[in-house]
Amino acid sequence: MQIISVSKIKSTKDIVDFIKSGLKEFNFSYDPLIDKDLDDLKSFYSSPKAYLLISTDNYKITGTIGVVFKKRPVAILQRLYIKKDNRRRSLGKLLYDKLEKIIKKRGYKKIVLDTTTRNKEAVIFFKKKALN
Repeated sequence: MQIISVSKIKSTKDIVDFIKSGLKEFNFSYDPLIDKDLDDLKSFYSSPKAYLLISTDNYKITGTIGVVFKKRPVAILQRLYIKKDNRRRSLGKLLYDKLEKIIKKRGYKKIVLDTTTRNKEAVIFFKKKALN
């Protein structure tokens, strides 16, 4: 397994498709007003205002996690998607821990999850992480 930044990826089409499938799983469709980051994923997440990590296994995407840096001290966690057959295998924890180090290194003290309550697994996961 490999975890890499979106800035190191040549083509982001598969990543965008993966994220859109995550949206679909929770009965959402792509909304250009809300999902602007998906229009130019690499540019959006390679800027100082945001960061995205992708996990892969044998060149197949298994998970994503992103952050948008708002006014300090708050960082907004988003795009937390783990492929169904990779859930409950510590992949989310691995991605979160790596991203949390990046967030802290940039001087942010508080992480807030940006998701819907329909994504119950992400909410439960984040609550557990926030308590640690």
